[in-house]
Amino acid sequence: MTTDSATFDLPPVMTLEDCQDLHAFLQQSWGIPIALNCAAVTRVTGPAAQMMQFAAQVWEREDVGFTLADPSEGCVQTLETLGMASLLDQEGVNA
Repeated sequence: MTTDSATFDLPPVMTLEDCQDLHAFLQQSWGIPIALNCAAVTRVTGPAAQMMQFAAQVWEREDVGFTLADPSEGCVQTLETLGMASLLDQEGVNA
């Protein structure tokens, strides 16, 4: 993570309210580099994974930095199970 990135700390398991908070963060951070801190994640829920995938695609298309920072083992396993391991290939990921 760089100091120029906006950071959002993902909880162990995202509830609907957490997904709403992530959505608000993404809207507020549009156009600037972001880092999603995944250190505490034990499991990525489907809606959270979809939002992460969409954000990664949008930030890449806009050529703005998108980072999954410090993904936990649970985060890595869940994304791999969901077929979203490509998110772990983003620049800055420390798997």
